[in-house]
Amino acid sequence: MLKLKIQGKLFVYILSTAVIIYAIAFGYLIKVMLSDAKENAIKLTDETAQRYAEITQSEFERYFVVAQTLTQSIKNYPNVSDDLRLKIYNPMLKEVLMNNQNFIAVWSSWERQYIESGYNKDYGRIRFAYYNQGGYTGSLIDTLDSEGDRIGSMYYTLKIKPEEKLTEAYIDSYRKNDSLRMATIVVPILYNGNFAGLTGIDISLDQFQRITEQIKPYENSQTFLISNSGNFIASSDAQFIDKSISDYFTGNSIGKLQNIILNGEKYTFFSTLQNNEYYISFYPLKIGNSSSPWSIAIAVPVDSIMDKVRVSTIITILVALLGLILLASVILIFSKRLTKPLIKTTALVHDIANGDIAAAKKLTVESHDEISDMRLSVNNLIDNLNTTARFAIEIGKGNLDWQYQPQNEKDILGNSLMGMRESLKKATEEDAKRREEDRKLNWATLGAAQFAEILRNNTENLEDFAYSIIKNLVKYIDVNQGGIFIINENDPKDKFIELVSSYAFDRRKMLLKRIPMGVGLVGRCILEKETIYMTKIPNDYINITSGLGENNPTQLLIVPLMFNNEIFGVAELASFQEIENYRIKFVEKIGESIASTLSTVKINIQTAKLLRETKLKSEEMASQEEEIRQNMEEMQSSQEELNGQVRELSVMLKAVVSASYLVEYDMNGIITDISQKYLDFLKRQKEEIIGKFQGSFSSEPQNIEFFNNFWDQMRAGIPKRYFQELFIDGKHYKITGNYSPLLTPDGLPYKVVNIDEIEAI
Repeated sequence: MLKLKIQGKLFVYILSTAVIIYAIAFGYLIKVMLSDAKENAIKLTDETAQRYAEITQSEFERYFVVAQTLTQSIKNYPNVSDDLRLKIYNPMLKEVLMNNQNFIAVWSSWERQYIESGYNKDYGRIRFAYYNQGGYTGSLIDTLDSEGDRIGSMYYTLKIKPEEKLTEAYIDSYRKNDSLRMATIVVPILYNGNFAGLTGIDISLDQFQRITEQIKPYENSQTFLISNSGNFIASSDAQFIDKSISDYFTGNSIGKLQNIILNGEKYTFFSTLQNNEYYISFYPLKIGNSSSPWSIAIAVPVDSIMDKVRVSTIITILVALLGLILLASVILIFSKRLTKPLIKTTALVHDIANGDIAAAKKLTVESHDEISDMRLSVNNLIDNLNTTARFAIEIGKGNLDWQYQPQNEKDILGNSLMGMRESLKKATEEDAKRREEDRKLNWATLGAAQFAEILRNNTENLEDFAYSIIKNLVKYIDVNQGGIFIINENDPKDKFIELVSSYAFDRRKMLLKRIPMGVGLVGRCILEKETIYMTKIPNDYINITSGLGENNPTQLLIVPLMFNNEIFGVAELASFQEIENYRIKFVEKIGESIASTLSTVKINIQTAKLLRETKLKSEEMASQEEEIRQNMEEMQSSQEELNGQVRELSVMLKAVVSASYLVEYDMNGIITDISQKYLDFLKRQKEEIIGKFQGSFSSEPQNIEFFNNFWDQMRAGIPKRYFQELFIDGKHYKITGNYSPLLTPDGLPYKVVNIDEIEAI
């Protein structure tokens, strides 16, 4: 009965355990395979889109380089004679065409005013072209736009705003009864900074169709070359060529997709197309200096990705079933042979299971087969458990340096205890590090509170304020000495750096109280507005004196005292010991508060000075008060007359404002008021205008440097006239602004009044 029971348990337990392990392992493997297959497919699709986008982009960029080089080569065209143009420049177009088999035509189009003597109109152009179509190479010269520029045409658009451009795909021909799909690369010709024409290269789009047909990372995948406006230029499925992305991609995301293509962004997403789920990857083509990027898109059906995975999954399941059958057979055979010897070890194993691992209980079974190995293993287990138990006890006592060596890399318990010890060591180190960080944080927080109190209590006297700051700073930072240097601006013509207060400086340093601006390390710190930390200090820079003699410090820290990017001075600290980074950061942070308080102290001192002067003035005014009182009666009658004139002028001013295109600005160019007549003209509400900058509603591009110079002159009190153009409801207006700064009684501008003259064009 016992044999059957042990044998049955061995068979059931081992086989059931194996089944569970197999199920978990192969289930996880299948899950990982599915996940990895999908991720790899996505990665392959993205990489393929990127790679072919770069290949296509390099082709376009090569064509752009040809067009740019050709433009540079012919830009002196207007300066040569007609004969020289025909002998040198025009054949240059043909040479470029013959050297590039993918070019349909190479042409240049010139404004007639630049190449035709006596022609002075700003429209009309001459085109010189060489073309290769249907195996035939030809040339043409024609005159275009003689009656005026065609508003809205590509040429007119680039004439108004010159830029390099790759056009949309179109069908055209240089010969009758023959047409080709092409796109054009155009580069503006600038002559003396003005638009003089275009250089163009008509390229065949068939080459890009061949590229898209080669791109097939997965079965049934589709590839598209898409223009900036969202049209299919080339496609592995020819039915989509020259159609819009809205014919292929549907749903609420089409608007977002169009914006992504328009802006030249990478984009990936899953979508249902033609009743199948697809993964789609977009990659942009940044072409030359064109502001209209194209995109490569690859659409891969999810079913194609998963087909290979399904086959691998079936094979994996079959292998797992075969493995289980083989394992069951092996367990059944060996369980019979192991049953008898196991009976002899049952009692010992039972004792070990109950925690009784005394060395005296080792097995003494004698055999010359695997049972002998089992005996040795059980005996080694007892020894190892005793050693491991001793190690665990020592760890429990906190002795993390107790010597212990696991039996091998498979010793799970030993390696787990070693891992636990390393985790405990790491936790101890991290706890020490955290306590150190907390100490630094508490130190900085306490210091900030302490100096906040010091700064609040010393705002009347600059010297007392500076001494209190540097004394506490030297002590708190734990350095040997320090000083506060302030920029002295009492005399605007003689600004210098002054040592206002020091702590523990020697006599020689104390005598040096005046430093010219920009001189020495202090001057450099003020000039650059950056902290200076030195570990090598010149021998004659500073000494530290103590009862043991005097010596040169090894560390020097100079921190700018800045507030709102305005520098007021520096704090200089010297030490024999290294000044740690967190202390330097603390000094920099406190420096901002010191600078802020310095600003307040200076204002308080200036205020006190003004109060004293005011008191003196008040005393002088008191003696004049009687005289003034006597004159007041005479002035009262004059005031009544003046008030009447003021009321009359106020009525007149309101009438002028209501009848004028008037705008008021502050001295930074911000609109503070505007007349109702101007609001009616602009068709805006007042709240839409107030607070805007001067040029916010201009139809012309803003020139920041021009506006900065303009308002510098306003702040200097110089009246100016300013011309600009404005489009409102499709109408074109010319506006002449008359800007006049209004001055205070002291002659300082305090606001600007502008009355515009508006003329329809």
